[in-house]
Amino acid sequence: MRCDRYRLAQLRADLARDIDVYMGFAAEYHPAALTWKRRLGALLMPSLQACLLYRVAHWLHGAGWQRCAMALTGLNLLLTRVSITPSSRIGGGLYIPHPGSAIIFHGHAGRDLKLYSGAGVCAGRLSPLHGISSDTMPVLGDDVALGSKAFIYGPAIIGSHVRLGFNACVEQDLPEGAIVVAARVRNRVRAR
Repeated sequence: MRCDRYRLAQLRADLARDIDVYMGFAAEYHPAALTWKRRLGALLMPSLQACLLYRVAHWLHGAGWQRCAMALTGLNLLLTRVSITPSSRIGGGLYIPHPGSAIIFHGHAGRDLKLYSGAGVCAGRLSPLHGISSDTMPVLGDDVALGSKAFIYGPAIIGSHVRLGFNACVEQDLPEGAIVVAARVRNRVRAR
């Protein structure tokens, strides 16, 4: 299955936004001038390596090179423990502060997505690498943050500026600006 064509210019723009967001968070701890050497050096950080490997895999997937894209996704999982399927679409500004903690993403997201340790977005409870159709993938708006061990399952539509706290599990749509903390939000009502 081919996704919409992801152009090389878009890859560069998204990666530049990823670097800017990363450097913005890093500046809170170590303020320094943002030179091209610092930006290039930031690509050696595991957070940005995970973003770079995903972006190149997504570009390869859009170009019809699915096997190469999956190989790069496997390499990303091996090196950084981040599994973002190549068919997923994520806007610029992806921020993964702790990539070594098993992060899974199989869905679509707008700009400025933040994935903290152990967060996951999946179309179902199966492995996201098993080719689940894209119409059942969760869709996230802009500026969404998934806290540590937060999960979104199924074809949920998540609005912009949503915050999921530690261990939150969401299986239904959430409006813009919603905050979910350590709770399960489900579509179905259980009979008692």
